[in-house]
Amino acid sequence: MVDREDSACPECGYYLIETVYVVEAMEGVEHIRARPSMYIPDTGKEGLHHIVWELVDNAVDEHMAGHCNALSVELDSKKQLVTVTDDGRGIPVEKHPQTGKPTIEGIFTRTMMGGKFGKQAYAISGGLHGVGAKATCALSDRMEVETVRKGFRYRVEFCRGSVTKSTKKVGKAKREHTGTSVTFHPDKDIFGRNVYDADRFRERLTAIAYLCPGLTVRLTINGKVTDLTSRDGLAGYLQSRLGRKEEAVMEEPVTFRVYGEFKDRKFVPHQKRRSDSEAIDVAIWWTDGDGEGWWSWVNMIPVKDGGTHVTGAKRAITRILSGYCDTDGVSGDDFREGLRVAVHVMLKEPHFEGQAKNRLNNPECAGMADTTFTKHFARWAAVNGDVVEALVSRAEALYKARKAYKAAKSVATQTAYADKGGRKGLPPVLATALRCKPEERELFIVEGASAGGNAVRGRNRNTNGHLFQEVLPLKGKPPNPVRSGEDLNRIAKLFNNAEYENIVRSIGAGHDLTQAGEACEPSKSRVAKVIIMADADADGGHIGTLLLAFFLRFLYPLVEQGMLWVALPPLFTAKWPKGRVFGDTLEEVKKAAAAKGYRGKLTITRLKGLGEMQPVELAMTSMEPTTRRLVRIEADRESVKYIMDLLGSEVSVRKDLLGLL
Repeated sequence: MVDREDSACPECGYYLIETVYVVEAMEGVEHIRARPSMYIPDTGKEGLHHIVWELVDNAVDEHMAGHCNALSVELDSKKQLVTVTDDGRGIPVEKHPQTGKPTIEGIFTRTMMGGKFGKQAYAISGGLHGVGAKATCALSDRMEVETVRKGFRYRVEFCRGSVTKSTKKVGKAKREHTGTSVTFHPDKDIFGRNVYDADRFRERLTAIAYLCPGLTVRLTINGKVTDLTSRDGLAGYLQSRLGRKEEAVMEEPVTFRVYGEFKDRKFVPHQKRRSDSEAIDVAIWWTDGDGEGWWSWVNMIPVKDGGTHVTGAKRAITRILSGYCDTDGVSGDDFREGLRVAVHVMLKEPHFEGQAKNRLNNPECAGMADTTFTKHFARWAAVNGDVVEALVSRAEALYKARKAYKAAKSVATQTAYADKGGRKGLPPVLATALRCKPEERELFIVEGASAGGNAVRGRNRNTNGHLFQEVLPLKGKPPNPVRSGEDLNRIAKLFNNAEYENIVRSIGAGHDLTQAGEACEPSKSRVAKVIIMADADADGGHIGTLLLAFFLRFLYPLVEQGMLWVALPPLFTAKWPKGRVFGDTLEEVKKAAAAKGYRGKLTITRLKGLGEMQPVELAMTSMEPTTRRLVRIEADRESVKYIMDLLGSEVSVRKDLLGLL
């Protein structure tokens, strides 16, 4: 955390800024509670269910290691209690030699302690460092863990990541019985009023049942037990995912499973499965449906954003079908229309994108998937020529239809705009709001495509439900509009710059190449406000200054009419479970939170560039008329001349201002 104290110099009036860095040491899992979004997707619905998946994934890891045959998940929706039970090896309860406390307690409370750092206990696992169970413990206001080992049953209880009742032997069990049961209640201080969704439980466990044909899977919702066990593998999973209005165009899915290991980043297949084998398991099916559907897992963990294994698979499928096609221009999307694929990769060292594990990043897996798909799918294609011919014919038809549609759309668009004005003459990169009146239309000039995309998604609507805010993203820094001087050739070159040209075309009020403001007519403007919105950093300030200079020199009547504004995005945001505030300093956001009645611990974040903010944050702080901060630009002719001198090629003017002459 950084705290800042400002004090004005009594002589010059400038502020002297002293920055004090406060270093905090956190014990156990306190940092998980302080920054939960570093360990789970969010503190909403996704994160609430994610802390269940962490325990489920641990049980599945036991199954992959050959020690678990049954998994059970129970949900009491009224009490919001969840119980995850498996018949694996159980959790060690002996005192750990380093901590002197029962190992089971460290497993749930010490982040640098677990059985997944090495590969002795788990050759293949979804967990990489055992943080998942600790996150569940830290974000639960009560948790009870029971484990059965060596003929005895043990119990330990936790609250918010701390032990409340130490490990205790609570009974005997048959020697051959082992396993673990975890019951927990999510902390409302973290997750607010979010509640569990039984359908999400059913969907996740159904997938696990198909992925683990040897695992018994049961789901209990409010006392009602459902057996989800399946022996059909990925082919059965694809059949279960078939939409109601789509039918398969193949009799059965193409399936293959290859075991092996990576050597020098190359996948070497085994003749037989081994206990520590890496593997790829695949089911491929084409339907008459739209688009393509991919369901992918890594070590039983669903990776909804795919990753390198999906990239390699798509590449192989496209390449093989392209070999049967004689039409140029057919794309991979055309070949994969209607494709449905389930792919599961098992790796010893998976590299995920973040703790949420939504994407696989192992670069070698692209080659693994490409090679195995090429071999097995090509073999299938060679003996199923009639199906391949139908797939290629469909792809060619899609390409021709898309090409015809594009041509028709172009003609229709040109005709419509020619008849009604529409976008005629407007830059292609301008996100327009054509259905509102010019007197209520606003133009946001933003820095970069990423910020432009966020601004487009954060736009507001008028009382008629029509968008009234347009967004023009700039690409890079525009040139200094003052350095051209009065040289007409240099000024003409300046206006050849795409960014300045797009600004003038978007406003539609004209400009003057020789004398500031002479030919610019505000009455012809198609917007009522022009708002410059740049990052709150040095680059953003530079871009904003260049744009201001351009308006002052060539579009001065717009400034004179009060049509030019600058947005002031805040620098900090403070969040707590049920609210958030924004401000320019740490003290400001703290006071704002206190003003809203919150006295607890805040999560304070330094907001990054506009392109890295969430659209809702950008809209709330800089675009929503009731909450944004705008500054109107006002300048008379004398001040304009002074600014032009400062930005001009004469260095002495700037030195004089800085007192360097």
